[in-house]
Amino acid sequence: MNTNSNHSNTFDSIGVAAALLTASGWGLAGIFIRLLPNISAYSIVAVRFTIALVVMIPLFWLIQKNHTISIRSLRYAEYWHMSIILIGCYILGTIAFQIAPVGEVTLLASTAPLFIIVYRLLSHEMIQKNEFLGVLSAVLGISFIMFPKFSITETDVLQRLLGDGLALLVALLLAYYAFRFRLLSNRGQAPDEKIVTFLTLTIGSIVLWAVTAVIPNAIKIQVLDKLVLVAFAGLGIFSTAIPTLCYAIASRRLPPILTTTMLLMEPIFAVIFAYLTLKEVPSPLFVPGGLMVLSGLVFISKSKPIL
Repeated sequence: MNTNSNHSNTFDSIGVAAALLTASGWGLAGIFIRLLPNISAYSIVAVRFTIALVVMIPLFWLIQKNHTISIRSLRYAEYWHMSIILIGCYILGTIAFQIAPVGEVTLLASTAPLFIIVYRLLSHEMIQKNEFLGVLSAVLGISFIMFPKFSITETDVLQRLLGDGLALLVALLLAYYAFRFRLLSNRGQAPDEKIVTFLTLTIGSIVLWAVTAVIPNAIKIQVLDKLVLVAFAGLGIFSTAIPTLCYAIASRRLPPILTTTMLLMEPIFAVIFAYLTLKEVPSPLFVPGGLMVLSGLVFISKSKPIL
C-alpha cells in the first residue's frame, strides 16, 4: 500500500486544481452525451472507459517508475474497492441522466457534501461552523441555478423518482470515496491514484463491454461522422480519464468536505459550457447562485482541517 505523506493544509493548491479539473470534466459530460446517438447507458460508459484507458496506458507507463510495485499493489483490497465505487458512479449517473430530468439529477448528484457531514457525524466528529455554513451556501446556490430546470409536469413519476434516487446514490458513493481516501491518506495507507485510475478504467471496460455484448441492439450508430467521433473522444478523455485521476488526487490531498463541495462547481461549468457550445441561455439566477457556491467554498477552505 502506498504510504505517501499526509497533506494537512486545507488549501492544497494541487488538490484544489485537481478538484476543479474533476468538476469541469464531469460538467462537460452532458454536452458530449447530447452529441451522441441514442445508445444504452452501458455502451456509453464502455466507450468512455475504453477511450480513457487507451489514453492512460502510455501515460501510466511513462510516469509510473516501478511497474513491478504497481502490479503487486493490486493484491490490496482498497484498490479494487475504490475502483468499483467509481465504476458504479459512472454507470448510475449515466442511467439517471437518461431517465430523469437533467436539472434534478445534476442537483441531487451534487449533494455529496451533505453525506460527508453524515459520515462525520456517524464517526462522532464535530462539524465546524464554517463547514456547515459553507455547505449550506453552496447547496443553496446550486439549487437557485438548477431550480428553473426542475420538471413539474413529468408523467412517468416512478421513472423520474428512480432517476433521482440513482443520483442521490451517486452523491453518497462520491462522498464515501472522498471520505475513505482521505482517511487512508492520513494513515499513510492511501492507494496510488494512478493505479486506482488504471484499474477503474480496465475493470470498467471489460465488464461493461461484456454487458453490452449480451444486450440486443445496445449500440445503434447510424452515421459515424466527425461530430460523433469528437463527442466520444471528448467523453473518454476530458470527462473520464482526466476527472477520474484528478478526483483521486483531490480525495488524497483535501479534506473530503472540501473535495465534494468543490464538485458543486460541476453544474456551474455545465451551464457555462452549454452556453458556449449549445447556445443555451443560463437562468437569471445563475450569477447569484454561482456567487453563493463560491462563498461556500471560501467558508469551507477557512475551516481547520480535521480529516
